[in-house]
Amino acid sequence: MGARVTKLKNQLVFMGKDSPTGVGTLRRHLSGAVLRAGVAAGERRVRDVPRPSDHPSGHARGPNSQRLLLVGSGPAVGWGVTSHELGLPGALARALSALTGFGYTIDVIADPNMNAADALSVLESVPPDRYDAVIVTVGVNDALTLTPLTEWTTRLRELMAGFTAHFSPTSTLFVVGVQPIQSIPAFSSRVSGAAEVHARSLNQVTLDLTSRALRIVYLPLGAPSEQVGLHDNDRYRTAREYVSWASQLACQMVPHLIGRPQDARAHGTQSWGDEEKRQRDVELIAHVALNQDLGVSLGRITALANRAFRTETALITVLGADVQWSLAQSGRETSDLPREMSLCNLTIQHGDVLIVPDTLADRRFRDSPLVTAGPRIRFYAGFPIEAPSGERIGALCVVDSQPRCGASGINEPFIRELALMAQREIWQHVRDYEASSSALIT
Repeated sequence: MGARVTKLKNQLVFMGKDSPTGVGTLRRHLSGAVLRAGVAAGERRVRDVPRPSDHPSGHARGPNSQRLLLVGSGPAVGWGVTSHELGLPGALARALSALTGFGYTIDVIADPNMNAADALSVLESVPPDRYDAVIVTVGVNDALTLTPLTEWTTRLRELMAGFTAHFSPTSTLFVVGVQPIQSIPAFSSRVSGAAEVHARSLNQVTLDLTSRALRIVYLPLGAPSEQVGLHDNDRYRTAREYVSWASQLACQMVPHLIGRPQDARAHGTQSWGDEEKRQRDVELIAHVALNQDLGVSLGRITALANRAFRTETALITVLGADVQWSLAQSGRETSDLPREMSLCNLTIQHGDVLIVPDTLADRRFRDSPLVTAGPRIRFYAGFPIEAPSGERIGALCVVDSQPRCGASGINEPFIRELALMAQREIWQHVRDYEASSSALIT
């Protein structure tokens, strides 16, 4: 690339002022060549920068939990931090919760190379009734590569139309503007200067398109207020910078999110994931469960649930094709169950906190053998546990032989928090298992 840039410069000097059209063409080629060389250099600089490797979500405790999906490149990737809780998903969930008092879970699907067309493919692949809102962060790559405005316009229109056609009429699409290119530590000033101008043009197009659309909101994004560079302790970004970005976004998002989350699950329309994919996840967990460390880690969570909710039994269950079995349990011992008898089977269909104060008073449970005989369960509360791709594979639940008045004694945000703790623990062990298996093969 360096040789090409030098050749173009020499041609430009040789032509002088006698051929203005040729000079203009060469200058554009030179600008593009310099920009591509600078982008490639920037990509090499971030090759070893840390990125999150944990469960792809961030969350904040609170009632009336809302679920959002963050899709894209740039800030969504999490450069410089090792956990999504420290990156934009976690920071944004906490910022929104602080402003609204609600709980938030923000799932993330990020790729450094994602563009608007890729984001559309992602949105079309997720269950349409799973999220209250979607946040898309794309455009940095388009600014750096000087994507023509006509091409950007076409892609963005297709993304907006795809969202409108696929998602619930009560959900909102937030399109985040391209951050200031000069705020990206990896790129030199000669790269960021040209890309900065183009980013402003992309943002203007985005603003114009979204301002004429329903359920689609443009969110301008400035530089984070506290910024470090690669020269500062070899860091790229810090958790403080994601907190700054989250604060900018949350203030703009709240007017479009206030109120109870849309809940298609209450009307029985919620999908709990592709069953074939779900079973593959369950089989993988069954292999990982042979590792005693997983049982010990999850046992601490069930013990905490038992104490917190003062119940006879707390379990972390997994539902296979025909059988429910426990990854961990505390209190009164239980055995495997046919899936058709499982109370957790309804939890994964429900998709949120399920509290049954008195099973005999609930027509869904009153004739169950688990209620009328055997353990004689009278009280149940559970929250689903999911795979990273969204399939619900089981639940964290607490049960008791005594009914309770209303939802007395059950803190919904806390049972959700415990289920998410278990979820992260399970998938961290799965990643460790896959890494060790891969190392053995190589």
